[in-house]
Amino acid sequence: MILHEVIRPLDNPIKDARLRSQELPAPQGIIPSRDDVHLSSKDMYSLLMNAAQSLIDEKDPTDKKNRKMPYRDAAVIALLYYTRLRADEVCSIEMSQMTRTSRGGIWIRNIQCKGRKVRKAYFKEAGVTIYNNYIKTERGEGDGFVFKSWRGKRLN
Repeated sequence: MILHEVIRPLDNPIKDARLRSQELPAPQGIIPSRDDVHLSSKDMYSLLMNAAQSLIDEKDPTDKKNRKMPYRDAAVIALLYYTRLRADEVCSIEMSQMTRTSRGGIWIRNIQCKGRKVRKAYFKEAGVTIYNNYIKTERGEGDGFVFKSWRGKRLN
């Protein structure tokens, strides 16, 4: 026989239970974990671009088995920094959405945002050079998504 009873708030058996606090491990990455170090977005961009440039310098163009795409990674970093788009928005951009301007920048139209909203963004001239290097060396001018994996699929 199963008895069903209503537990009233005053009778709650776990009302005085407390979670034990535990020390989390220090983060491991390229960002210093000290409390007195704060990087601006420009400093973070410089740090990430230096890392991407070191991967570009290490890449052997004759090695066909190498799956690394450092020019793509640098272009993603530049696009994220100069347009302030979200990562998923950057991954979903197609070549047909990009229109070059006479000043050297690129307008990106019909970007699918959160909440089914659509907007456009301007990719500044400073980042377009990095993007052009990616198109010339790793991607090519074909249709489809701008940023592809080494298998040719949409980057996610």
